[in-house]
Amino acid sequence: MHDAAVRVIRSPRGETRDQAKNDIAECFRNLEVAYLEVSLGGPYFGGQRIGFLDIAVVPYICWVDAFETMGEYKLPIEHQCPNLHAWFTFIITHPSVKESLTLTPSSKVVEFCKLENVLPWYFRLIFYKVSQVVCGIVLLSLWY
Repeated sequence: MHDAAVRVIRSPRGETRDQAKNDIAECFRNLEVAYLEVSLGGPYFGGQRIGFLDIAVVPYICWVDAFETMGEYKLPIEHQCPNLHAWFTFIITHPSVKESLTLTPSSKVVEFCKLENVLPWYFRLIFYKVSQVVCGIVLLSLWY
């Protein structure tokens, strides 16, 4: 998903961006299939309890609007991935997610994407490492 998202954000209009849009939509469709297979009818990827995969996917929720804004299109999540869309709206109400991870407003993510296109590589690396730490904090809060 990351590769497709980067191509949506960085590619100029044209065939490359169109292919990236298709790739990211396919990633969400695959995530929908995975959710249906492993949730066993429960509200989380792991069934009845929130787990690692739920926490790993949560940060992408605030990026969906950025993908759509930067790519100048609408992701087919609501229509093609209704279960995943329902999961998105459900997971952000979980107490551990709500308390530990403040979802960044979409407008801030779009600003970051626009700025990210001109940032040197080391700022991108720092951002990546910080996001890993945040996911770790959320996971730790689930066990305590």
